[in-house]
Amino acid sequence: MFAGLRSEAVGADLYVMAWGPQQEPRWLEGAMDSWSWSARDDQGRWHIATPGNTSIFSDSLQHLQLHLVPPLHPQATSLEVTVTGPPGQVTVTVPLDWTGPR
Repeated sequence: MFAGLRSEAVGADLYVMAWGPQQEPRWLEGAMDSWSWSARDDQGRWHIATPGNTSIFSDSLQHLQLHLVPPLHPQATSLEVTVTGPPGQVTVTVPLDWTGPR
């Protein structure tokens, strides 16, 4: 589940959460080793995801922070995120709201 997205001038942070019974090996713990994460906005700009600083792993909850570079452009209105790994590939499109907190 995508839990959030924060964009600033230097880059964007994508937050991903998963929960449920933990299986070995912990699938998100090595997410950047065997999985590739990329994103493309609706303006055609590509973004690469690198590990962030606040990844947390416990027995039932995994929280992964990914840093997207280059930064998101304010004209983008949606972001298509693709995750590719050993079992296959999944793509999800999320809307971008630049109006700020309400």
